[in-house]
Parts: sequence; C-alpha cells; structure tokens
Amino acid sequence: MEAYRMLHPKLTVLLTTVDKNGKGNVCAVAWNMPVSEEPFCVAFALDEEHLSTRNLMETDEFILNIPGKDMLEDVWFCGTRSGRKVDKLRRFEVEDGKKVKVPRIKGCAGYLEGRVIKRMEVGECVLFVGEIVHYEVDKKLFGEYWKEGSVLLHLGGKYFTLPGKPLTPGG
Repeated sequence: MEAYRMLHPKLTVLLTTVDKNGKGNVCAVAWNMPVSEEPFCVAFALDEEHLSTRNLMETDEFILNIPGKDMLEDVWFCGTRSGRKVDKLRRFEVEDGKKVKVPRIKGCAGYLEGRVIKRMEVGECVLFVGEIVHYEVDKKLFGEYWKEGSVLLHLGGKYFTLPGKPLTPGG
C-alpha cells in the first residue's frame, strides 16, 4: 500500500457510464490521467468486477465528471457502494452528455466526454484509454490550472486534499 500511495494525490472524478440498455451508473475514480494531447486521450483503471467496467465493455462511452470540493460526501458515497446494489445516479441531478449517450452530473467543476479506443487487462484491473470528444470547465474554478481549493485530490483510503498555491521554479 505504501508504494501505491507514493503516487498520490490524484484528481478524483465521478465516472458515468451506461449499459447497452441505457441504464446509467457512476463510480469514483482516482486512477486517471492524460496520455496524449493529439488526439487528446485519457486513461483510467477500473476493477474488472465493477459495473462501470461491464458498461464500458458494452457501450465504450463515458464522462469523467470532475467534482468540486463541495461534493466530497458524494464522491465518498460513489466510491464505497456498488452500482449493482444501489442506483448511485439517483443521488444527483443529471443531464444528457453533449457528444456521448451518457448522463453527466450537474454542478461539477468540469466534464470530459469520451469514447474508449483501447483497453488492456492489468492485474485485477482493466485500463481504458479514451479519446475525449467534448469538454467543458467552470471558469470560476479553472484558469490555466485548477484554482486553489477548487477540486478534490485523493490521498488514499478515506483521505482527500485540495489543490494549493501553485509553485514555480525560482518563484
């Protein structure tokens, strides 16, 4: 666990997906990162047993909803409950995605809508690579970077932190 936590904090997102019948799910994901600028692609890892993993295998569409700091309890709820037992999307007000047929969570700080282009099994996880086809961000919380105290960073376990003051070399 120590080696895993050495790579934190990580931006926490609420991943929304749908199954082949259009039923949605949401889960909290901290294992996500950009992997290409041209085209803009992201990668994220999910346990192979997750409902969201099954949904992505069926439909290949997703939204990374980036929650603001006021959504900590929502993130914890979505990260500690199974979508097979609880309809976690009922907790939120949702709207249609702009370019994908996946719901997005209203009130988030940003949205990255995408389509899976590659997947790879890695240990107990599936690594998904998706091309981003649409994005939006709340300009009150994001300038060139996330503003201080704006979004949730996962430290591991039940611990989170917030972005602080940016540091620059020589500054």
